[in-house]
Formats: sequence, structure tokens, C-alpha cells
Amino acid sequence: MKKYGVLVVDDSAFMRKLICDIIEASPLFYEAGRARNGKDALEKVKRLKPDIVTLDIEMPELNGLETLKILMEEMPLPVVMLSNGTASTLEAFELGAVDFVVKSELLKENNEAEVEDFYKRLEAATKVDPKIL
Repeated sequence: MKKYGVLVVDDSAFMRKLICDIIEASPLFYEAGRARNGKDALEKVKRLKPDIVTLDIEMPELNGLETLKILMEEMPLPVVMLSNGTASTLEAFELGAVDFVVKSELLKENNEAEVEDFYKRLEAATKVDPKIL
């Protein structure tokens, strides 16, 4: 079975670790890398060539929407946005994001259902050709 590499982009070290731990617990995904902001993400996408990117919307230096726009123009690949449920989520879809996850859902205790939903969203993202979005 093919495993898909996921680059996790979030300015919070805690969230990066949490999301990477969730990814590593799945037989379908592995952590391809971690990035702390959009600039770091763009460099790591070029170098690591992940299958999927999870991208936080609110970050310093280069936010998630700016990063997503550059990714879709220069190196299109499936991107699942991580947000706090902001209105920016709609703009992310317009820019080419394939899905979004509300970060607070992953922080809940007894979050097995939320984690399974996250896996399903990542798996669905692997089936999207971002070049046609």
C-alpha cells in the first residue's frame, strides 16, 4: 500500500507536533516534513516534494492564503487548510484548497471521530489533481 507524505505547516510548534503525531499514527500517511510559516513551507515543498500539505491560515511572514496562492501557481499539489473556522476558509477554496479542518476539533479529548474524519479528508485529497482546480 502506498503511503502519502504530508508536509505540516503551522506557526505553532505544539500544533505541528500534534498533527504530525496524528499523521504518523495512520498506516496511509507519514510526516514528510514540518514548516513554521509560508516561506519555510515553499522551500520545503520544493525540496521534500510531499504528496499533500496541511496549511494553517494564520501565520507570520507569509500567511496560509498567500502561501496557497503561490503553491497553486508554481507547484500545485493537494492542500488541506487548517483553520479556526475563519471566513478565510472560503477564500482558500477559491485559491485551490481541496478541504479544510477546524484545528480545535483535533484538540478535543476522545477525538477519535475527529481524527478519522481528518484521515478521510487527507485520503480524499490524494485523489484530487490540483492542476485542474
